[in-house]
Amino acid sequence: MEDWAEVRRLHKAEGVSIKAIVRRTGLARNTVRSALASDGPPKYARPAKGSIVDAVEPQIREQLRLDARMPATVIAERIGWTRSLTVLKDRVRQIRPEFKGMTEINSGYLEPSFLPGREFASPADFHDQLQSWLPKANARTVRSLRGRPVDVLAEDRAAVFHSTPIRRTWSSPG
Repeated sequence: MEDWAEVRRLHKAEGVSIKAIVRRTGLARNTVRSALASDGPPKYARPAKGSIVDAVEPQIREQLRLDARMPATVIAERIGWTRSLTVLKDRVRQIRPEFKGMTEINSGYLEPSFLPGREFASPADFHDQLQSWLPKANARTVRSLRGRPVDVLAEDRAAVFHSTPIRRTWSSPG
């Protein structure tokens, strides 16, 4: 980085030629030319290294397609994962929202916010109380959704239901 700044200073401020800069600094001519042509100092960028989980990601996706709530430990068992569970859990955590909509992920709000202290005489009573409470729940702003659940629900449904339906074939006995 210091070489880059020095090369540019010598050439731009002092008017020193490329050949003279090469002699003064001991840098290669092409290095000096590259430094003069670049807008900023050189940056070291480590190439992206693949993860051990990359090889089984299609299998993880298939398991999540079957059930978006499947725990990572069950996925590990089903795909025959024998390595560290931490890297597998991290990848499952990254992928899961693709199969489970964000409004569904945030539905954990119902149990601690709606149910405590309520009594229900019947399933119909539960339904009536829930229907009167939902406008309040859907009107609140949820930080992870960057909006209100009622505003992002249609977009979320479209994203979740874009996947190909599972085709089931049934054969008659006999």
